[in-house]
Amino acid sequence: MTLDDGGTIAEARVALCGVGATPVRATAVEAALAGAEPTEDAITRAADSAAADLDPPSDPHGSAGFRRHLAVVMTRRSVQRAAERAREGAPNA
Repeated sequence: MTLDDGGTIAEARVALCGVGATPVRATAVEAALAGAEPTEDAITRAADSAAADLDPPSDPHGSAGFRRHLAVVMTRRSVQRAAERAREGAPNA
């Protein structure tokens, strides 16, 4: 995640693992974050879109519903941390 000079999200990239045969980009999350202020509300709304296009498999380790839920929770946590790092000036947050 990178922030512009005004503190708005200039760019964000999000990938999810464990929700399909290969890692997938969460383009709906990326689009929701682009141009937004990195507030808790904006991050939560963006993270909620993480499961929108997922069709994860169920297996002995977790149901499809559980994997969708985890995708939302882990996306929210990861994006919040990336926003904190970006505000602190960390490279490639």
